[in-house]
Amino acid sequence: AVILMEAKGMGVKDKVKYIHTRVFLSKEDIVPLEGYFVGKNETRVSQSYLTVPIFAMFHINQKWSLKAGGYLAYMYSGEFDGTVSDGYLRVGTPTGERIDIDEATFNFNEDLRRFDFGVTFGTEYNINHRFGVFGNLEWGLRPIFDKDSRPMGFNMYNIYFAAGLTYNLFVSRK
Repeated sequence: AVILMEAKGMGVKDKVKYIHTRVFLSKEDIVPLEGYFVGKNETRVSQSYLTVPIFAMFHINQKWSLKAGGYLAYMYSGEFDGTVSDGYLRVGTPTGERIDIDEATFNFNEDLRRFDFGVTFGTEYNINHRFGVFGNLEWGLRPIFDKDSRPMGFNMYNIYFAAGLTYNLFVSRK
């Protein structure tokens, strides 16, 4: 059995139109404004997981291998926050009261789910008996936010692709 320690994350800077969200206009606010934002968005996500992969490996030949299966993961640390700026928020509905926003913050750390599960697919190519390259896709099947909160107004899933090099420390010479 294998247990992996994984760090996953993303950073996004974009312009959005009518994205459902909750924001704090100042650091003193304890109740967020909820509505539909139009303007600039900057989002930072960082999640650390203990993951148990469960997969089958198929060796096509000496050079190529494929794997497919699933994973179970526990998030022991997670952050999902950012800022919105240079725009406005329509409170409640897309036609609600308009509030101009120079800059506001959001923090959905408490809305993140602790457990995730999904499918994984990958391939590995052995360049020689020591070196190889790989690519793995992990696709979460459970939304990252608790079903009762949905702070973004839509479901978001963990979808990550990893690519890298492998080095075999122990090579049997037959």
